Amino acid sequence: MKILILGSTGMLGHCLYDNLLQQGYDVSGVPRHKLDFTKESSIYDFFEHQGDCEWVINAAAYTQVDAAEEEKELCQQVNANGPKVLATVCAEKKIKLIHFSTDYVFDGEKSTPYVEEDETNPLNHYGYTKLAAEQAIESQDCQSYIFRLQWIYGQHGHHFIRTMHRLMQEKERVRIVSDQWGAPTWVGHIAKAVLAFIKNQPDFGLYHIANTGYTTWYDFACHFQPRLTTSCRIYPCTTPEFPRPATRPLQSRLSIEKFHQLGLYTFPHWEEAIDESWSTLL
Repeated sequence: MKILILGSTGMLGHCLYDNLLQQGYDVSGVPRHKLDFTKESSIYDFFEHQGDCEWVINAAAYTQVDAAEEEKELCQQVNANGPKVLATVCAEKKIKLIHFSTDYVFDGEKSTPYVEEDETNPLNHYGYTKLAAEQAIESQDCQSYIFRLQWIYGQHGHHFIRTMHRLMQEKERVRIVSDQWGAPTWVGHIAKAVLAFIKNQPDFGLYHIANTGYTTWYDFACHFQPRLTTSCRIYPCTTPEFPRPATRPLQSRLSIEKFHQLGLYTFPHWEEAIDESWSTLL
């Protein structure tokens, strides 16, 4: 079984590559510079020279949520147009596709956790492009899993914990929003869930996957701050008090009941995930 991981040098792709390799899979990593998602011809040409493979995992994405409000065309090409072409190729070549989306496809107006069937309404361009990719993939005749993720962090790349660590070393006071709710999710646990899907191949479709439990960005930071060597003090603030170029949903909690009903893997609580992963994060 040959597996290609697109975006294999990113936070999620790197973790998926390591986990699949450790499990003995025939896995090949494809760094971003080897496949240009902004050019349709590049995707077709790449797969013409790949030979047979059974799975493609697309971990490549434009993830700079605020910058996307200015670089809309680039974000559209990488996050929406590229995956649409990729799904077309996978359908033609009978390759199974795994793609990752985001909680930012929702507007955060729901008072309970979002299930897969809930109406989408992205508030920012990043979320809009990720939703467009979902719809493009679902419109193709390819076997695919689309996983919506939330607040991910890991050993590689940029993430909230690493950013807070840097800011707390530089500043005496840091404000953190306390009215946005979600589930911090370690990519190591995402990788285990993806591996379970590859092994067992339940029904193809859309799934939410995340660590269990919910918190705010402020409470998340309060949880891990004692692990840092810093005298910085952190203070809560509201989203309006901390304006950003891209609007964020306030309540984008994801229900993972559909995934857990499969019985393939049980996600630990986000606090347990911090304990398990901490030594690799900074």
